[in-house]
Amino acid sequence: MKKLLVCAMTSCLFIFFSPPVQGKHFENDASAKALDSLLMKKNVVKIGPMEYELPPEKTTEQLLEEKYDEKHAGAKVIEQLFKQQQLIITLKQTGQALPLPSHSVNARFTFSDLENAFQRSLQAYLQLGNMEMVSNLQNRIGILHVENGAYEKAINSFQQALSNKEALKNIQGELAVCSNLASLYGFTGQANEAYSYYDRVRKLAKKAGNTASEVSALEQLAILKAEKGQYQDAEQDMIKRVIPTYNRLRNLKGRINAYNNLASMYLAEEKYTESRWFHLQAIKLAMLSSHMDDDLSYSLYQLGKIKKIQKEYDLAIVDYQAAASHAERSGDEWLRMRIYDDLGDIYLQTKDYANASTYLEAYEDIKNKLIRTYTKEEGLQAYKESPEWTVLL
Repeated sequence: MKKLLVCAMTSCLFIFFSPPVQGKHFENDASAKALDSLLMKKNVVKIGPMEYELPPEKTTEQLLEEKYDEKHAGAKVIEQLFKQQQLIITLKQTGQALPLPSHSVNARFTFSDLENAFQRSLQAYLQLGNMEMVSNLQNRIGILHVENGAYEKAINSFQQALSNKEALKNIQGELAVCSNLASLYGFTGQANEAYSYYDRVRKLAKKAGNTASEVSALEQLAILKAEKGQYQDAEQDMIKRVIPTYNRLRNLKGRINAYNNLASMYLAEEKYTESRWFHLQAIKLAMLSSHMDDDLSYSLYQLGKIKKIQKEYDLAIVDYQAAASHAERSGDEWLRMRIYDDLGDIYLQTKDYANASTYLEAYEDIKNKLIRTYTKEEGLQAYKESPEWTVLL
């Protein structure tokens, strides 16, 4: 027993006083050297520029994608610009047509000059007691304010004109001014006010026996219902009231627009089959139209948009290219720009960078031309002074 105890104690003493394993010694030595090196570096002050690695140069594809990001950033302003142009086209004058800024504003005349001239004429007719001409000028001044982006002033002028037309019991004049107010309220996003004035137009048109104005107002009321999410009511109004009335009036363009508007309602509900079907009906009718290029271009564009949403890119490209050809023949540069916008997005999405670059360039060329034409007339001060406007210039 004593022998065993002695042997165990001897073994323990041997292990305790044995030198470290050679590998472990090397590891500790290397760690010490690394620590010494680090401490030395901390005390060294380097002279000259800091060392850094340059980021890799961007590829052509990355640069193109950045350009598309810039395009998308400015899309909202472009869309508003387009809606502004569409609004101006829909505004109606009463009585004798008075000059548009595009015809009267040049290097010597401005919107202010034209407004002052209208105001002087208005005061002269007011002194003569000619309220018909006064109301016509008030309506025209309202249109001028819309053209200059002063929407509150425009509403005030239209309201004054409407009051005078009511006092004169001039139903046709009331129709025109109510339509202007409805269009302007719709543009500025005041849906309830727009609905109220379109309904007033409908009632006045019915009273005057003006079926064309009545059905147009009904269509606009249906569009506003759809924008509020009342899709079923809106679609039934279009199917049971609007389209049959256009049929009865033999108004081919009205039917084409109604089919496209109905298709847009179904698209908003993501009912793609119904939406495509009604756009196809519009295309069939457009081929019979005397304004075939104008009607076909828009219908094909809308059909292509549905196919783009459903990622049927090859089919969408065919429709878009056909739409662009018709738009070019009809001279619709706004639509051609929007078509090139969508085509470029498709080619970028499918990694066809050559075509994506081509259509981006075509889009930018038309966009810049339209902006130059638009801003020559000193209109849209609200847009030109907004931070977003710089995105487009």
